[in-house]
Amino acid sequence: MRRYFIFFFFFLFCFSRSLFAQNYEFVSIAFTNEKDVNFVFKKYQLRAHRENTDFFLGINKLGGLHTLVNRRLYYLPIFKFKYNGKSVKETLGLDDWSAAEAIVKYNKLLQTKKVRPRSIVESKEIWVPYHLMKGQEIMPDPSERPLLAGKKPDNFPIFGKSHSEITPVSQKLKNHVYYIVSGHGGPDPGAIARKGKFRLHEDEYAYDIGLRLARNLISHGAKVYMIIRDPSDGIRETMYLKNGQNEKCWPSEEIPLDQLQRLKQRADAVNQLYEHNKANGIRFQRVLMLHLDSRPSNKRIDMFFYHAPKSLASKKFATSLQQTIKKKYRLTRKNKHYTGVVKGRDLYMLRKTKPIAVYAELGNLQNTQDQKRFLPPNNRQAIANWLTAGLLKKE
Repeated sequence: MRRYFIFFFFFLFCFSRSLFAQNYEFVSIAFTNEKDVNFVFKKYQLRAHRENTDFFLGINKLGGLHTLVNRRLYYLPIFKFKYNGKSVKETLGLDDWSAAEAIVKYNKLLQTKKVRPRSIVESKEIWVPYHLMKGQEIMPDPSERPLLAGKKPDNFPIFGKSHSEITPVSQKLKNHVYYIVSGHGGPDPGAIARKGKFRLHEDEYAYDIGLRLARNLISHGAKVYMIIRDPSDGIRETMYLKNGQNEKCWPSEEIPLDQLQRLKQRADAVNQLYEHNKANGIRFQRVLMLHLDSRPSNKRIDMFFYHAPKSLASKKFATSLQQTIKKKYRLTRKNKHYTGVVKGRDLYMLRKTKPIAVYAELGNLQNTQDQKRFLPPNNRQAIANWLTAGLLKKE
């Protein structure tokens, strides 16, 4: 516990010139036998991961969740500030509008769910959850609120300003959960190629296609988790994507340098979410990993798929996607020729993730003809559309 408080006071010091320049209290609640921590966290739109639970234990000076006492008042990891009557941004001393907008959005969400009875203006209070104090999104995943057919368009900041609004198309994928794992990220850019004076990085193109795919799936009622996520890069409409190392692993973990640790981190994230969704009655869950291959520059390859060697379900999933892609090639390619295959391969992510999983190789980043598949934004969208068509089809 001592280690926690050293971290806590260091955290306060780091933010003392902005949010913590204000006086604050913590939102509090009395727990009962009927209301455990997970129930309360969900009610207050808090993510039940270790960062939040550790913070909760620390501010309440608890040794563990088993030490909760019935009907005692406990502080939640939500800071409460006095509103100055002008703006959230000015009250909290924030530097950018996006952070203020996320906090306003959080407060409105709690009011909509009747967790807090009055608005910021009416109550003269601003509630800021711990994860927003650390600059994270209120909704860690674009589909924590799956869209429903017939409802108004919804907004998901992870896709960027020009693509954040999603209009429901159908409910064909209702009660379907997809985990999109774009390859590499953080300190590992994956394959690197050149196009004139530009460098092409695998992780950036795989992530952009992954975002486009996630957006499509959400529009059909699916719940989607972007396991690798970048807080600054939404969907980009440029040919040459600038490389960065801002990517995090769900929900907001730094991506380690060691390859095995990276793979374990993202497999663990998928498996924890899988168990959570399974406990909530979701039976259909799939993992799709997106990569760009690196082969000799004269080697052109079509999109192909790996499945877990000992999993018939994984092979069936991969074959279903491959058949859809094959049909799309026949419609768009003059010679109708397609060489993409389905293979079993003993890859860590196929072996260690609990949901049925497929590993997609989208092309050879070194080949100038294959590069045409990824560089134009419209082509990246086409890949996402083709994969969506495969996922909409029954396996």
